[in-house]
Amino acid sequence: MVHSFGLHNCPPFILPNSQDSPLLLLKFLLFLNRENLIPLFLLEGVDFPVNALVYNRQGRSIPVVDIVRQFQNFSPIGVLFFSSHFLVNMYDDSPCYEGDELDTFLLFTSEGLVLENQREEYDFIPWKYWQGVELYFDRMPWIFTIVLKPEPFCGKFMTISSHQYHPNSAGIESSLPLLLGYFVLKKIWDNLKEGRLGMARWKENILPLNSKRLLYIVNNILPDIKLTREELGVFIESVLS
Repeated sequence: MVHSFGLHNCPPFILPNSQDSPLLLLKFLLFLNRENLIPLFLLEGVDFPVNALVYNRQGRSIPVVDIVRQFQNFSPIGVLFFSSHFLVNMYDDSPCYEGDELDTFLLFTSEGLVLENQREEYDFIPWKYWQGVELYFDRMPWIFTIVLKPEPFCGKFMTISSHQYHPNSAGIESSLPLLLGYFVLKKIWDNLKEGRLGMARWKENILPLNSKRLLYIVNNILPDIKLTREELGVFIESVLS
């Protein structure tokens, strides 16, 4: 079994009534992977919307729906992913060269991503800005980095990594929110570049989540998922492949 030692360092709030236990978030990832599902967190325009929050650079919590409203003009308002405390870099030529690092939340929508810029304002960047997405990692310690590659002769590389909150934390728990974000991007990247039209092809695999349905999954499905090192290894390999 995978032990829960150190699995208390996960900072963002994705799952309800769980204090975002990384162990529970890992089970959520395994559930999505087993069922081949993509989460869509519904924030407005439905019964029981998800009360999603992120933290800005000053540590203030902000309702995700207030941010997304600025960039999305169709209903219901939803996001594929939301979480806080990422380190984001932009590079002109190659991720081998250090750029301007941002400490920011991230939101993924069907149209693009939203982050907090250096002026502490919100920037929306459409997915079509990039041609591909990859995941890199170092095993000692386990540090994962998402790399978004720009279209040729246009735009910049973007790298996304997680804060490491506890030097003695076990395994991959500090990177679980980032792995959830990459899981979503990898599953539907080609369709994301086409926006909502591309997303329509994944209609049967999209899991619409209001707060009631999300709470049901947390309370009734995730507790029955048993974590073994073998299954965790298979999941990691599927993410990295």
